[in-house]
Amino acid sequence: MTIFEADRTRPSANDVALLAEGSLFALRLQNFGPKQEGAVALGLLRDICAMLCEPDGREEPYVTAQAMCRVAIERLMEIGGNNYKGLKAAQAEVSTSLGTVFSTDGSRKAATPVDGLIEALDSLPAFPQGVDAGSTLGKAIVKLLRSRTAATEAGHPPISALGATQEVLDAIDGLGTTMPQTLTVGHPLTVALRKLHKIQSDAEFRRRAVLDRRLEAIGAAYARLREMEEQQGSYRIMQLTTVVHDATGQRPGKAEMAAFKLWTDQYSIGSGVVHPGREASAVTAVAMLHDCLALIQELIATVVDQAPEWVALGAVASPTPEQIQKVNNLHNPAAAPYLFTQFTGWDWLEKLDPVRLLPEEDRWPARPYLARLADENPARLVEWLNKDKHLETIWRSGPGATADLVLLCRHLGSHGAALVTDALKKHPVDGVRTRAVYWAQETMPAHRDAAWVEAAVKALSVGSDGSAADSWNIQTVLAQLLETGRTGGTQLAQRVRTGLAAVLASHLAVEGVRDQLQISDDLRAPSMAGGRALTGARLAAAACIEFARVELSEGGTSLAARTGAWTAKTLGGWERERLVAVHLVDAAETAPTDVSWWKAAFAVLARLGAMAYLTPDVGRFVQVVIGTCEPANRRTRSTSRRPSPKASARCPARRHWEPPAPSLPTTAPVSPARSPPCSAARKHWPSSSARMRPTCRSRSGSPLSSPSGGPSTASRRWRPRRCWHLGARRWTCWPSSPGRPRRSPNL
Repeated sequence: MTIFEADRTRPSANDVALLAEGSLFALRLQNFGPKQEGAVALGLLRDICAMLCEPDGREEPYVTAQAMCRVAIERLMEIGGNNYKGLKAAQAEVSTSLGTVFSTDGSRKAATPVDGLIEALDSLPAFPQGVDAGSTLGKAIVKLLRSRTAATEAGHPPISALGATQEVLDAIDGLGTTMPQTLTVGHPLTVALRKLHKIQSDAEFRRRAVLDRRLEAIGAAYARLREMEEQQGSYRIMQLTTVVHDATGQRPGKAEMAAFKLWTDQYSIGSGVVHPGREASAVTAVAMLHDCLALIQELIATVVDQAPEWVALGAVASPTPEQIQKVNNLHNPAAAPYLFTQFTGWDWLEKLDPVRLLPEEDRWPARPYLARLADENPARLVEWLNKDKHLETIWRSGPGATADLVLLCRHLGSHGAALVTDALKKHPVDGVRTRAVYWAQETMPAHRDAAWVEAAVKALSVGSDGSAADSWNIQTVLAQLLETGRTGGTQLAQRVRTGLAAVLASHLAVEGVRDQLQISDDLRAPSMAGGRALTGARLAAAACIEFARVELSEGGTSLAARTGAWTAKTLGGWERERLVAVHLVDAAETAPTDVSWWKAAFAVLARLGAMAYLTPDVGRFVQVVIGTCEPANRRTRSTSRRPSPKASARCPARRHWEPPAPSLPTTAPVSPARSPPCSAARKHWPSSSARMRPTCRSRSGSPLSSPSGGPSTASRRWRPRRCWHLGARRWTCWPSSPGRPRRSPNL
């Protein structure tokens, strides 16, 4: 039975029964509140019900009834206290800021001494011949004089006003500490004031001089107040939040706070009757009593009291408007998590208040229900998320709510890729990116399309907070990207190439990563040592090389296409040439070299001078270049360093190098495994040798022989002469240090 019965001017039987002696509602309300505030409210509600049941013979029964309803709910809200310093401080700040611009009567007042002087000049129809110290203008000048050291000009007025004001200030500074009793016509301050008075009609100048800075302060204070109200609600909602938290032990969320606004609505209705402006009638009074009883019942009922009703609601697939309203008005934070684990069907999604369905920063009760709908029809759920600015609401809720949305995308398949990408763009932080990586890992191969590649690349890239994904996750998703590029066709392969380069570039942008990567021994065998960003850069570089190698082995892709995504703009520094060098080694070992291979090789050789360190993988590349070039196209001496005009497929540019000039030998033996890693120093070694060794010569040029008669293996300081591709750089390699060479001090 509802209030909309045959007689809407009398309380319903249900409302009368709630207030009856011995009812569960009366027992709960009787003991509610630390100071028996519930007992006072119960007495008021019973008097209201009796008054509305028998209004005859009473003076203004309907006005009295609605006013008493207002008092009853106010007594219950006051249980939450009134010690909300943050909100009160924000309100006081707004009032203080307004007081600097406006008087109590609403008129605008001067904010600074300069503004006071301008205001005094504005009030004068004509400038006086003499200025008396006791006049308005004289007082304004005295005030400006006394506060000159603290006064500053407001805003940026027009140049004419700025110049005139500056002259006034200069004149004030020239007065010393004494203000003349009368300003004569020729006094410097009088002359300056006359100029300022002439431009008093400049409204733009006055507006900026008086209001600009103060309005900025008001705007900032108002923004802080709105932020406080958005986070914690208005004063009454904050009170109810405290009451519900104390009663249930759980902090209400945004959905519960939205339901609390019904209390403020009822309070406003009662206030409108108390203060003239709203008419009271039997229908409005009975309706207010019914609504207040429903709100109070939501507030004081325990989980045990409401459990049967929650179970019944959870079994409903097609709810009625009354059931929708019941769920929207729930006060207990424990209700929503249970109900959304039981709801089925799309009616709840279409009819409930969105605040009940969307995630908050630290909770999302509706996620189990939406996950079931996503499994049933992901396209329809994505359509609902994209309408009515639901996604914008989620982005504004913060990174926590965004991360929960990404977690839901695991149920959306390929339909969730665009949502994941947008989430990473709005909040590129560690929590959101970690959920996105999990989503990418769990996406089925059939759903890994171009949108998935874009989202996966975004997830693997370093976030705005400088954090990177852990090594296991980035290695897993990189492997999935490689497989997707290999099996997805030409367009998808191009997206994967570009994406892998973007992942590497994002890691290289982290401070210190580029320097550490430059001393890594081999990009094809990444190390897991170091931080997340460094490990991610190594893994991304290895993935770039591996994908190019896979495309090379499968054929059909040119060298330019395989390395086209490794641009200097994307990677920068030496990293691009190093990737190309490693891939050229793979290409030379797989198939015969061609003109395009040599063109890319010479482009890398021309950049060797930019290397910070000579690493083994680049040394291997130089060795392959030398070993690949035909002996007929190599000369031990050349007086000209210009390339030969003739070219061949084996060595199209026919460059020539000079042999090394070793130092005097020492007695320390050299291990074959510790031969100089600088490939330029080994370019004359016999290419047919399984392990190439140098033929050492003395200063006179004759070969140095070992005691056994063979070539000497004594320790040398290898100093290659100037080569066309090495410039003036020379490397010092010591037999006791088999690792990367060190630059000699004379570089």
